[in-house]
Amino acid sequence: MMLIFGACVREKDLPMPLPSIMLVNQSGNDIVQEPGKEVAIDASLQSLAGIRNVTVSVDGSVVKTEELDGRISHEYSYVYQVPEGQAIGSKLLLEVKVEDNEGKTASVQVGIVVDQPYQVDEITLDGTPYTRLKGKINRDITLTADVHWLVDSVLSVEEGAVMRIEPGTTVYFRTYAAQNKSSLLGIARGSSIIAEGTREQPIVFTSDRVRTGNPSAGDWGGLVVNGFAPTNRGGTVLSDGFRYGGNPADNSGRLRFIRIEYSGKEGYHGLHLHGVGSATQVSHIQVYQSYNNAVRLRGGRASLKYIAGIRHGGYGLWADEGWQGNGQFWLFQTDIPATLVPVNYWNQARSLEFRNDASVSDRQPRTTFRVSNVTLIGNGYTEAVADGTRRGIRVRQGSVGEIRNAIVTGFPDEGVRVEDLPLSDLGSLATVSHMRVFNNRINWGQEAMSFFFESGNFQLSEAPVPEISQADFAGTVSGGFNTSSMGSWFTAVSYIGAVDPTDDWTKGGSWFKDINGKIR
Repeated sequence: MMLIFGACVREKDLPMPLPSIMLVNQSGNDIVQEPGKEVAIDASLQSLAGIRNVTVSVDGSVVKTEELDGRISHEYSYVYQVPEGQAIGSKLLLEVKVEDNEGKTASVQVGIVVDQPYQVDEITLDGTPYTRLKGKINRDITLTADVHWLVDSVLSVEEGAVMRIEPGTTVYFRTYAAQNKSSLLGIARGSSIIAEGTREQPIVFTSDRVRTGNPSAGDWGGLVVNGFAPTNRGGTVLSDGFRYGGNPADNSGRLRFIRIEYSGKEGYHGLHLHGVGSATQVSHIQVYQSYNNAVRLRGGRASLKYIAGIRHGGYGLWADEGWQGNGQFWLFQTDIPATLVPVNYWNQARSLEFRNDASVSDRQPRTTFRVSNVTLIGNGYTEAVADGTRRGIRVRQGSVGEIRNAIVTGFPDEGVRVEDLPLSDLGSLATVSHMRVFNNRINWGQEAMSFFFESGNFQLSEAPVPEISQADFAGTVSGGFNTSSMGSWFTAVSYIGAVDPTDDWTKGGSWFKDINGKIR
């Protein structure tokens, strides 16, 4: 009888759990939007019983129903337009409800407050007056050099708006004691930023603690620019509430003679370019003392010239998700020490990191780079001293391209490492050539050693460059690869290294800080 009873229990159907729904682009706070403008909702739906449909209601009235044919999971997007005649100050309640094949439901609600979605006001902080910017800017705006601008929490430029910043403007970002709150500037896909400083009048994005004399790395988030250019993660990618991906020639604006300093809080980086298109112009950018990475490229087609990361805690530049672009005159120098207490997880960072995809190495579009004139200086290598495991250059996970005319020194692990590529790609789709790599714990790693260096065919040398040290990055070596053959985008030079002492692009004016924080 016990066996019969047990069999009956085992044959009883197990109840399916309730379906689930989670908003992925909203924090749960009320959304502020004007009449006639749009609110985008993205939700992740799941049900083991299979999703029957999803319904959107506003103030109890159904505005959209979509049948989903019993799929187990679905990423759902809906754009709601606030009625033109909706009264300012009123509030709408938008509900997204999912129903599964067993008739079980789950829902989430979002409040929409009808008002201007951003604010510009005057505020005094630590005794200093500022003009504060906060919220979602949905119309063109110009920041002028005669105002102390303060970005408070997350400021985004959306709905096709253009943010223009005049030369000589300083934009301060509010710091917060709470580790889970930071300020940042995000440019949404379809909007743009025109921020063109000069050598004498740079544009500076910095911590508000500069005014009180105690800024530090990780005071605020960073600058995040999102575009329509393709990635290998899909046509549209959602990250931290922003979408990116699409048209290769997309234009997100112009960035020139900009210094970004003391950024990197909450996992953000100094400069993010996500799906940014080839029409976007990026040059003369310094990221100084970022707690996290200096530059992050996720997909897109943007090309970058005269780029520097000084005292970067994380990676110098990390490119993946199918980034395809050019780079010239890149300088990354860090002296962040290896520490066990507190734990410094960036001991394993690289100055240049190129990846395609961890699971499908040739996933399209494939990360493909063309880079020349690079100087990378690590946090130091001394025999028998634990300085961490930073590397100079790492090419991995199926990324391909060419890196030429590089100086790599002072890293407590490998100077240059190439891996994860079949032999047929080496020297054809992937090339490293005309380099001086010296005074690293290991100068060459994996295929950088076995295929490139040991062949003697790629002009790779371990001879030091006398001008280059832990303290000085200005120095070149004649006889490098002639960049005129790399295309019209490249400045035609034939030397190794990023900074020619006779034509030093980091000097002059007030835009560039050295590793000691002094203007060059």
